[in-house]
Amino acid sequence: MMKTVKLYITSWARYNDGDEGKWIDVTDKDWDDVETELEKEGFDIKGYDEELTIHDYDDENGFNLYDLFGEEYPKAVVEFLYNISDYDDEQLKTLAGLIEVKDKDVVISTIDNGDIDNFMVVSDAYFDTFAEELIKSHNVSDYIRNYIDWDELDKDLKDEGDALDNGDYLMAN
Repeated sequence: MMKTVKLYITSWARYNDGDEGKWIDVTDKDWDDVETELEKEGFDIKGYDEELTIHDYDDENGFNLYDLFGEEYPKAVVEFLYNISDYDDEQLKTLAGLIEVKDKDVVISTIDNGDIDNFMVVSDAYFDTFAEELIKSHNVSDYIRNYIDWDELDKDLKDEGDALDNGDYLMAN
């Protein structure tokens, strides 16, 4: 389940006039909900505040949204988050890994195409078991499995994955 995401939204007009923006909780909200909340906070979205921007992120999911979106128009970020609001914990963990090591186009197309389950995050400590399960899933007999160099297989699998900052690996299924 997705944790709380708040955006500090302002407009360039407000910023230039020295006015403050507002922290808006965008968790599980579509753009219409966020627009309504901004209007309740005094934003004139069709006029004075038409050039909205994000100046900060408070994201409990560890997505590193600033690296993905920067100060982009908030609608794109809100739509992105709304599209993943039904992801389970494993999918969110995988998405955080994708955001860390892939470029924005890959992340967006993965979500748009429903391909998040084509990737997985594997912890370094789990690699021995991961390699064995991978071999078992291909119905390799016990006789052949006795000849597998598990250390080399682990190394090769790690080389195929993308190392994440926390020591885990993002793997394509």
